[in-house]
Amino acid sequence: MKTTNTENFLSDIKAAVMVGQPLEIGAAGTAVGKQRLTIGRLQRLASGDPKTDWPNRLSAAYSFFQQTGSTAGVLNALSVRPASDRWMRRVLKRASWYLLLLVLTMLLGLMIFLRYSNPYFEGLRSDLQLMTPSKFVPEVDPTAWVSTVLWCTAIFGILVFVWTILGGPKAAVRWCGGRSVSKLQQSSVALEAIERLHQSGLSMKEAIELSCDLVAADAATRGQIESALKDATESSGLVAWADAMAEAARDQMTKIELWLPLLGVTVIGSVLATTYCLLIYWPIISMLNELSSTVNGL
Repeated sequence: MKTTNTENFLSDIKAAVMVGQPLEIGAAGTAVGKQRLTIGRLQRLASGDPKTDWPNRLSAAYSFFQQTGSTAGVLNALSVRPASDRWMRRVLKRASWYLLLLVLTMLLGLMIFLRYSNPYFEGLRSDLQLMTPSKFVPEVDPTAWVSTVLWCTAIFGILVFVWTILGGPKAAVRWCGGRSVSKLQQSSVALEAIERLHQSGLSMKEAIELSCDLVAADAATRGQIESALKDATESSGLVAWADAMAEAARDQMTKIELWLPLLGVTVIGSVLATTYCLLIYWPIISMLNELSSTVNGL
């Protein structure tokens, strides 16, 4: 049976989805996971008209396929946002679980201290007070804050767990440079698409418009591309420009992967470790001061 271009297009998209490549057709500003392509969704779209019944971005992908005959360009464009989203989720994921492990360790240590060590210290302090009066009397019970910090740490641990499960690390990465990485990647794919479309016969204006629709570029990214190519009549150098932008995105990704988890673990981990040490050693230091003042008073 003779197949149409639409069937060939959808068949290629289905094959990519079946092998696990994440593809989505969400517009700029929409959440990446809301418009993911699935086999069931593609089957439902097969009976519709590409121009009127399909979502705008998938319709743009089909127009690109018709114009260039390239499925690879379509797959790159429809996967650029999911790939960026997956990277942002991964950057702080390990660091978040490590921080949660620190919280659990701190909780366990404080509970052991309250259960076993604290009664011993209290008994020893009572014995010292019976033996001879101490000149050093702490204004605040050295263990008074242990229970409060224990509960605060437990609440913090729950928040870290929920934050990690719900994708909080992705938002943190986005705030710390991930948005710029995503825009560079979208611009890179868009420039490659512009060159393909222009060389296939479209005008630069039409190629820019279709390519920006294809990668779901937001208004700022679209404006930058249109401004940069406003007077361009040739597209032969766009691939080199796209490669440079992709390399810039990779460099920025490497920097974020190095410093952001390190910064998060260092700052939060240091606060947890310092708090834990102060809570554990403060009763010991207080008791040593009491013992020293008692001995000196004899």
